[in-house]
Amino acid sequence: MNRRHIPSPHRGASVVEYALALGAIMLLVMAGLSTLEDGVTSELDERGSSIGVPEESGVTITAPATTAPPTTTTPPPSTTAPPGTVFISALASAANWSGGKWVATVEVSVTDGGSNPVNGASIEAEWSEPFVSDTSCVTDSSGTCSMTQWNLNSNRPSTTWTVVSVAAPGLTYDAAANVVSTITVNRPS
Repeated sequence: MNRRHIPSPHRGASVVEYALALGAIMLLVMAGLSTLEDGVTSELDERGSSIGVPEESGVTITAPATTAPPTTTTPPPSTTAPPGTVFISALASAANWSGGKWVATVEVSVTDGGSNPVNGASIEAEWSEPFVSDTSCVTDSSGTCSMTQWNLNSNRPSTTWTVVSVAAPGLTYDAAANVVSTITVNRPS
Protein backbone atom coordinates (compact mmCIF):
# COMPACT_ATOMS: atom_id res chain seq x y z
CA MET A 1 0.00 0.00 0.00
CA ASN A 2 1.18 3.35 -0.84
CA ARG A 3 0.06 5.91 1.69
CA ARG A 4 0.48 9.50 1.07
CA HIS A 5 0.82 12.00 3.90
CA ILE A 6 -1.66 14.76 3.46
CA PRO A 7 -1.15 17.77 5.75
CA SER A 8 -4.10 18.41 8.01
CA PRO A 9 -5.35 21.90 8.63
CA HIS A 10 -5.78 20.85 12.30
CA ARG A 11 -2.24 19.67 12.97
CA GLY A 12 -1.08 19.24 16.63
CA ALA A 13 1.13 21.80 18.34
CA SER A 14 4.86 21.06 18.44
CA VAL A 15 6.83 20.57 21.64
CA VAL A 16 8.38 24.01 21.17
CA GLU A 17 4.96 25.64 20.91
CA TYR A 18 3.83 23.88 24.11
CA ALA A 19 7.00 25.01 25.92
CA LEU A 20 6.48 28.61 24.81
CA ALA A 21 2.85 28.54 25.95
CA LEU A 22 3.83 27.00 29.31
CA GLY A 23 6.57 29.64 29.75
CA ALA A 24 4.08 32.45 29.09
CA ILE A 25 1.65 30.99 31.63
CA MET A 26 4.44 30.71 34.25
CA LEU A 27 5.40 34.36 33.71
CA LEU A 28 1.79 35.42 34.24
CA VAL A 29 1.52 33.34 37.43
CA MET A 30 4.78 34.74 38.81
CA ALA A 31 3.71 38.30 38.03
CA GLY A 32 0.42 37.67 39.83
CA LEU A 33 2.19 36.27 42.91
CA SER A 34 4.58 39.23 42.99
CA THR A 35 1.64 41.64 42.85
CA LEU A 36 -0.12 39.72 45.64
CA GLU A 37 3.04 39.78 47.79
CA ASP A 38 3.46 43.54 47.24
CA GLY A 39 -0.16 44.09 48.27
CA VAL A 40 0.17 42.02 51.45
CA THR A 41 3.47 43.73 52.36
CA SER A 42 2.03 47.21 51.91
CA GLU A 43 -1.06 46.27 53.96
CA LEU A 44 1.18 44.99 56.77
CA ASP A 45 3.26 48.18 56.58
CA GLU A 46 0.07 50.26 56.84
CA ARG A 47 -1.10 48.34 59.92
CA GLY A 48 2.25 48.75 61.69
CA SER A 49 3.93 46.42 64.16
CA SER A 50 0.91 45.76 66.40
CA ILE A 51 -1.23 43.64 64.06
CA GLY A 52 -3.99 41.85 65.91
CA VAL A 53 -3.26 43.65 69.18
CA PRO A 54 -5.54 46.49 70.24
CA GLU A 55 -3.65 49.79 70.48
CA GLU A 56 -4.86 50.43 74.00
CA SER A 57 -3.22 47.20 75.25
CA GLY A 58 0.24 48.77 75.02
CA VAL A 59 1.64 45.56 73.51
CA THR A 60 3.68 45.73 70.34
CA ILE A 61 5.21 42.96 68.27
CA THR A 62 8.58 43.70 66.75
CA ALA A 63 10.41 41.51 64.27
CA PRO A 64 13.93 40.54 65.43
CA ALA A 65 16.92 42.07 63.64
CA THR A 66 18.45 39.68 61.15
CA THR A 67 21.88 41.29 60.89
CA ALA A 68 23.08 40.80 64.47
CA PRO A 69 24.24 37.41 65.75
CA PRO A 70 21.99 35.69 68.27
CA THR A 71 22.87 36.67 71.82
CA THR A 72 21.67 35.22 75.10
CA THR A 73 22.16 37.01 78.39
CA THR A 74 21.34 35.75 81.86
CA PRO A 75 19.56 38.00 84.34
CA PRO A 76 21.47 39.90 87.02
CA PRO A 77 21.93 38.10 90.34
CA SER A 78 18.79 37.80 92.43
CA THR A 79 20.54 36.62 95.59
CA THR A 80 23.61 37.76 97.44
CA ALA A 81 26.41 35.44 98.37
CA PRO A 82 28.11 35.53 101.76
CA PRO A 83 31.04 37.93 102.23
CA GLY A 84 34.39 36.50 101.19
CA THR A 85 32.89 34.42 98.39
CA VAL A 86 32.96 34.63 94.61
CA PHE A 87 30.37 33.35 92.11
CA ILE A 88 29.22 33.53 88.48
CA SER A 89 26.80 36.44 88.31
CA ALA A 90 25.99 36.35 84.58
CA LEU A 91 26.73 34.62 81.29
CA ALA A 92 26.23 36.02 77.79
CA SER A 93 26.71 34.16 74.52
CA ALA A 94 27.16 34.98 70.86
CA ALA A 95 27.66 32.94 67.70
CA ASN A 96 29.17 34.02 64.41
CA TRP A 97 30.20 32.42 61.12
CA SER A 98 33.87 32.21 60.20
CA GLY A 99 34.27 30.75 56.73
CA GLY A 100 32.26 27.54 56.53
CA LYS A 101 32.47 26.96 60.30
CA TRP A 102 30.90 28.77 63.24
CA VAL A 103 32.36 30.21 66.42
CA ALA A 104 30.74 30.25 69.88
CA THR A 105 31.73 32.83 72.51
CA VAL A 106 30.67 33.03 76.16
CA GLU A 107 31.30 36.10 78.31
CA VAL A 108 31.46 35.33 82.04
CA SER A 109 30.82 37.85 84.83
CA VAL A 110 32.21 37.13 88.30
CA THR A 111 31.02 38.96 91.41
CA ASP A 112 31.97 38.77 95.08
CA GLY A 113 29.62 38.49 98.06
CA GLY A 114 29.43 42.30 98.22
CA SER A 115 28.14 42.47 94.59
CA ASN A 116 31.46 43.88 93.34
CA PRO A 117 33.10 42.73 90.09
CA VAL A 118 36.14 40.54 90.78
CA ASN A 119 39.39 41.33 88.95
CA GLY A 120 41.83 38.44 88.44
CA ALA A 121 39.41 35.53 88.96
CA SER A 122 40.51 32.40 87.07
CA ILE A 123 37.60 30.53 85.51
CA GLU A 124 37.86 26.92 84.33
CA ALA A 125 35.08 25.59 82.08
CA GLU A 126 34.19 22.90 79.54
CA TRP A 127 32.59 22.99 76.10
CA SER A 128 30.25 20.09 75.27
CA GLU A 129 30.27 17.21 72.80
CA PRO A 130 31.15 16.02 70.22
CA PHE A 131 34.43 16.60 71.99
CA VAL A 132 34.77 17.91 75.50
CA SER A 133 37.36 20.65 75.60
CA ASP A 134 38.66 22.55 78.59
CA THR A 135 38.92 26.31 78.46
CA SER A 136 39.85 29.08 80.85
CA CYS A 137 40.11 32.83 81.20
CA VAL A 138 40.97 35.47 83.80
CA THR A 139 38.58 38.33 84.57
CA ASP A 140 39.53 41.96 83.99
CA SER A 141 38.72 44.98 86.20
CA SER A 142 35.07 44.81 85.11
CA GLY A 143 34.87 41.23 86.45
CA THR A 144 34.40 39.73 82.98
CA CYS A 145 36.31 37.53 80.54
CA SER A 146 35.42 35.60 77.40
CA MET A 147 35.96 32.05 76.17
CA THR A 148 35.63 31.00 72.54
CA GLN A 149 35.13 27.65 70.82
CA TRP A 150 36.32 27.80 67.19
CA ASN A 151 35.72 25.72 64.04
CA LEU A 152 32.35 24.22 64.91
CA ASN A 153 30.89 22.22 62.02
CA SER A 154 28.04 23.90 60.17
CA ASN A 155 25.76 20.89 60.82
CA ARG A 156 26.20 21.14 64.60
CA PRO A 157 23.13 22.94 66.02
CA SER A 158 24.61 24.07 69.35
CA THR A 159 27.36 23.77 71.92
CA THR A 160 27.12 24.03 75.71
CA TRP A 161 29.52 25.82 78.04
CA THR A 162 29.67 24.74 81.73
CA VAL A 163 31.69 26.29 84.54
CA VAL A 164 33.99 23.86 86.37
CA SER A 165 35.62 26.18 88.93
CA VAL A 166 36.39 29.77 89.85
CA ALA A 167 39.45 30.83 91.86
CA ALA A 168 40.13 34.34 93.09
CA PRO A 169 42.83 35.48 95.54
CA GLY A 170 41.44 35.81 99.07
CA LEU A 171 37.95 34.61 98.08
CA THR A 172 36.19 31.21 98.21
CA TYR A 173 34.20 29.96 95.21
CA ASP A 174 30.52 29.42 96.14
CA ALA A 175 29.06 27.33 93.28
CA ALA A 176 25.63 27.28 94.96
CA ALA A 177 25.50 31.09 94.64
CA ASN A 178 26.01 31.00 90.86
CA VAL A 179 23.15 32.74 89.10
CA VAL A 180 23.83 30.40 86.20
CA SER A 181 26.46 27.68 85.65
CA THR A 182 25.82 26.60 82.08
CA ILE A 183 24.71 28.17 78.82
CA THR A 184 23.89 26.74 75.39
CA VAL A 185 25.09 28.66 72.33
CA ASN A 186 23.02 28.03 69.21
CA ARG A 187 24.49 27.96 65.71
CA PRO A 188 23.97 31.34 63.99
CA SER A 189 21.32 31.65 61.27
